Amino acid sequence: MQYRLTVQRSHPKDLGVGTLEIDTAGNANFFAGINKKESWVLAMMIRVKIDYVNASGMMISGLEPVELDKTGFEKYRVQEWWLGYA
Repeated sequence: MQYRLTVQRSHPKDLGVGTLEIDTAGNANFFAGINKKESWVLAMMIRVKIDYVNASGMMISGLEPVELDKTGFEKYRVQEWWLGYA
């Protein structure tokens, strides 16, 4: 199923149309295009939680990798995605 991804934090930003994949470990990847084998990753999150679903789309939240700190550990920030049905 195709979705239009809008990243909500720090300000709403439209990333385009693509495909959502959530694996059993709770990681979400949003791919440009129809399937993941023929396209690139536009956004990714870990510890994904589906906040709500309605007739026009769904809101999911989780942690988005941002950068590495001075010790080499990855830093994360809370992120929300609005996925409208395309």
